[in-house]
Amino acid sequence: GDMTGTYMMRATSVGLTGSPLTLRAMATLASGAYRMVYTSGDGQKSAVLSQLPGPLVATVFGADGNPVSGQVVTFAIDSLPSGATGQVLSPTSATTDAQGRAATSLTLGSKIGSYRVRAAVPSLGGSPVTYGLTSTVGLPRTFAMVQGTGQTKPINTILDNPLVVSVWDVAGNPVPGVSVAFAIDSIPAGSTGQSLRVVNSLTDAQGQAQALLTLGSKVGSYVVS
Repeated sequence: GDMTGTYMMRATSVGLTGSPLTLRAMATLASGAYRMVYTSGDGQKSAVLSQLPGPLVATVFGADGNPVSGQVVTFAIDSLPSGATGQVLSPTSATTDAQGRAATSLTLGSKIGSYRVRAAVPSLGGSPVTYGLTSTVGLPRTFAMVQGTGQTKPINTILDNPLVVSVWDVAGNPVPGVSVAFAIDSIPAGSTGQSLRVVNSLTDAQGQAQALLTLGSKVGSYVVS
């Protein structure tokens, strides 16, 4: 047939002792390859735009259970997070070594989420072998104001909108859990009563932290950092 493996045939003759007879035959590829199995690399996690710490490895065996060298294995990314760019799988084709192993390495793309990589040999039993992998948020890289600057209100009132800042990683993904400190840097001369209430000092799932400013008793500019 068109797949490696064990084929079983039965010969029958009614009334004869020993009937039926079962015959077995094994089909391999020209290289002697009989089956491919997962070896290592599944379940790894790493930050966006980084290379996974370990290779993705599959092993090819012959019908006798010994590793088969010289068999070409192709690797491909089957699925990835929506909108991801920059992911690299290298190599996309590898030849098994003396231990029957073929390996590739994955550099993750720009988006957080799940990747699936496939190792395949046409017509080989056990093919394809798949690897489930995860990209996680990177280290904080960018810090910026999102909203709240430029507001105007009467003295001794709370601004209508919170002061919101956001933290992103190198690929522009929001980074949660980053500590942000808010402080009133300057006020109009002689002003009293101004205050700053921090809503959340650790960035949330959107990478944002925010605070509410109550203006003081004097007209003028207030600066929060």
